[in-house]
Formats: sequence, C-alpha cells, structure tokens
Amino acid sequence: MTPEATLSRGALWATPFVELVRLALSQGASGRLDLAGESVRRQVWWCDGLPVMARSNLLSENLLRLLLRRGAIERAAYTELLGVSGLERASLLEARGVSPQVLQEAEQALTEEIFLSCLSWTEAEYTFSPAAQPEGAGWRRFDPVALYVRWLREQVAMDRVLAEALRYRVRPLCLSEVGHQQLTLVETGLEGAALLRSALRRGDTVGWLLEHAGDGLEEVVRRFTALLHLGLITVSGSGGAVQSRAAMTASQGRLVAVRRSGGHGAAVLEEARAEVAQALARARQARSPREVFALPEHAEAPEVQEVYRALEERYRLDRFRALGDEALLQELGELRERLDDALRRSLKPGPPLSRPLSRSLPTMRARRISSGGATARTDDAALLSRLLFEEGQTYLKLGDFEEAADHFRQAHIHDASAPRCLGWYGWALTLSEASPGEGRYPQGRAALLEAIRRGEGLDELWVLLGNLLSREGDTPRALAAYHRALELNPASRDARVAIDLLA
Repeated sequence: MTPEATLSRGALWATPFVELVRLALSQGASGRLDLAGESVRRQVWWCDGLPVMARSNLLSENLLRLLLRRGAIERAAYTELLGVSGLERASLLEARGVSPQVLQEAEQALTEEIFLSCLSWTEAEYTFSPAAQPEGAGWRRFDPVALYVRWLREQVAMDRVLAEALRYRVRPLCLSEVGHQQLTLVETGLEGAALLRSALRRGDTVGWLLEHAGDGLEEVVRRFTALLHLGLITVSGSGGAVQSRAAMTASQGRLVAVRRSGGHGAAVLEEARAEVAQALARARQARSPREVFALPEHAEAPEVQEVYRALEERYRLDRFRALGDEALLQELGELRERLDDALRRSLKPGPPLSRPLSRSLPTMRARRISSGGATARTDDAALLSRLLFEEGQTYLKLGDFEEAADHFRQAHIHDASAPRCLGWYGWALTLSEASPGEGRYPQGRAALLEAIRRGEGLDELWVLLGNLLSREGDTPRALAAYHRALELNPASRDARVAIDLLA
C-alpha cells in the first residue's frame, strides 16, 4: 500500500476504489464514504467492513428511475415523487401498490449498481466519515467478493485480468491475516472453485493454478483476482515476504474498464470494430432521428432520452481508447455526433423534455429552502442557485439542452454575481440549435462572451468558449481559448484533452 492509500481521505486516481474496499474490510470500518467528481456525487455506507447501502446524485442511479425501469411505478408517479424523500416517499410508494419487498429489492439492486460504477471510477476524490450510518436499521450486508467478480465479468476485458494474474505466476498462494478473520467471505469466494480451494490449501503457485484451470480458466482467474485485491489471500515472493501493497495498488489500477468481453487480445478488438461498424451503419442509413435509436416514430421523448443515455454511455471514447485503434476511434466519434444530432432533432419539435421534473424537483427544493419566511438565511439565494446549476448540469449530460438552459438561466437570476451560471446558460442555448447561427444561437454566444467579460479569470468559461469556436470551425481561436484556460488552471483536464484533439 502506498503511503497515500488511506481510508480517511484521498483520490481514486491514486487509490483505486477496490483498495478502499480492502481497507474497509481489513479495518472492519463502519461509516460513510463520500466520493465527488466534477458533477457526480456518490456515497457508500459501510458496517463492520462490508458495504450496506449506496446513493448517487445521477438521475440514472436513482431509486425511482430503477422502479420505473422495472415497471413497478408509472412515469406520472415517477415525476411526482422525484422531489419527495425519506419516509414520506416510502409511504407514497406503498399507497401506489409498491410492496416493501419490491422496494427492498430495488434498494439492493441500486446499491449494487452504484458500487459497480464506483469500481470503474478513477477521477474523483473521497472522504471517509467514521460512525456515520444510513437511516433505518437492518440493512443487508453485501458480499464485496461477489460484487468484484461481477465487475470483472461485466466491465473488464478478460485478457487484462489474465495478464495481471500472470505477473504472479511463480509465487505461491496463501491465506492472509484478513482472510483468516473473514473466513466466511473466503468460503463464499471459493464456492464452485475447487481447483482454487485446493491450490490455496496446498500453497501451489499461481502458475500451477492457471495451467490446470482448463475450461474454467476465466472464472478461476476472476475469483483469484477478487480474493487477492480484497486482501483475503496473498502471494509470497521468493523470500517469503508478502507482495507489497504498493505493487497491489498498481495492479488494481491497471484493470481499466474497457468493455464487456469474454475474448482475448485481437478477438476483443475485432468484436469492438464489428459492434461500432454495425451501430454506425444503422445511424447512417436511418431515415428519421428516431430510427437512429431503433425506435418507432410514435416513441415519446422520455423513451428517446433513455435510449440515448444508454448508447452515449456504451460508446464513450474512453471505453475504447485502450484498444489502440485510431480508425475505430474515428468511427466512434462520428457515431456519437450522429447520436447527438438525432437527439436534438427528435426533441426539438416537441415540448421541453423533462418539464414535469423542472416543476417538481427544483420547485420543491426551493420551497424547503425558503420555508423560513422572514427569518430565512441570507445565503438562501446562493444555495438555490447552486441547486439549479447542478440540475442544469444533469440535464446537459442527458442531452436536454433547452431544459438545461432554463435551469442555468434561473440559477443566474437567483445569483447574478455568478458569471459561470450565465456562461453555461449561453453554452446550453448554442447546443439547443442544430447548427451555428440558427435560432437562439447568437443569443447564447452573446451570453457566454458577457460571462467571460465578467469572470475573465474562470478557466471553465474559456473552455466553453473554445468549444464554441471549435464548433464554428475557428480552430486557431479555439486553441487560443483552451491555452488561456490552461494558463488560468494548469490542471484543467478538459482544456488539455481539447488541445490534443485539435492538434
């Protein structure tokens, strides 16, 4: 373990999430782990070293959204209940026929989804608060071994997992001190893996295990990796010393999630090429925006948005970049552009996509904030502005640019001293138009330039200006804007990525 790898505070790019799971397990920790990225917030609660509950601010990782996907509630109920929380929401769900058992199963499924997302998350900071417990009692303790094995199976190419296991091929296996303390977890992890159980009992080498795994190689390697990375088993060097945690943390960090695949090497690349080529061909041949998403013409806007979100996540560039194929990345870029264009054309004729949500969630939050009447705190306006700004960022990620612009506009009204709200309002307005110069595009451009005039020292506004100029085809000025952002903030990842792409 590196000196910085502690459970109390740190960053996921230095300490992978699975390392935090191992630390919590070894310390028998109870408390809450808060993880924060640029606009994503997740929380995981622990009890005696095991995860018991997780929450997220993403709409895609929301209990009501999960119930909606499972058909347990109707969309009208989903929209109405978004602004309600706690016991009140539970009672309202029960009144709509959602049984406590269905609700509990959904809670557990949501926790697993968020936990798996955290395992793939690398750009976030974390803070652990001991003794902080979730509301209620009797939370289920989840098996971290089973969750990690599932993540490896669903999110990591098999050749990467095998390559990491081969690094230890000459070293013998043994049960760790934590493994002796958590024998129940070890036994669960060894269920159905007789060969791994036998190798661990006799102290065989990792190489022997891999050579004798036969047709069950993939499952054996995943079980071995999960038990090793969670600290339940160890591998010893020639002198008998246990493998250092620094090397183990590096090993965990190399398991970057690329995509689900059971193949190896070239087979993974060929499968990726075929999948992207098929999706791109369908997008090119589509006769209407909804046909791009393989939806009927009568499909409603929420359904279009749901399919878009799933495709946008599936075809993220960073999921395929590790395969090292430039031609594939170019096709992927074209596919994403066609998806974005199809979404804009699908939603433009109709009413704002998520207007019911706009009325329910921010309005109810505003009501709670301002309920103090004459005694309300002087920072209420700034707090409401921040809430509206965060909602605008969420809609922006979902591709609902008109709703995002409306939220940023309201955020600017409540806190006119914040130029970033005005800048994001302008950027969202320009995105709501199919091409530069149309509709409200000039209005959005003017708003962004005014925001930069007011907040010249904000690097994120210069990044937005670079995006705008790049979209207009003015590459030299776009590069100048990105370089200005780097001058203001050398750590601006968005500016660096944009410069690399334009260069």
